[in-house]
Amino acid sequence: MPNGGDKNFVRLCAAIDGFRARYKAWPTAVRLFPTALIDLRDDVLGADAFEKLQSKIQLVPDEAGMIAEDGTGRR
Repeated sequence: MPNGGDKNFVRLCAAIDGFRARYKAWPTAVRLFPTALIDLRDDVLGADAFEKLQSKIQLVPDEAGMIAEDGTGRR
C-alpha cells in the first residue's frame, strides 16, 4: 500500500474492485472520508479527472471510510 498522496486512490480502486467482485456490478457511489475526497481532487487526480470520475460514480464525503454501494443497498 502506498503511503503517499496516492494511497487514497488505491483505497478507492480497492473499494470499487471489491464491490464488483462481490456483486458483479458497478457501484453507484463510494463513501469516503472528507480529507480523502480533498486529497483525490487536489493532489492526486486534478480538477478535470476528478470531475470525470464524479460523472461516473458519486463520491460522498462521510466518516464511514471507503465503502462502495449501489442504489439497492448493497455495500
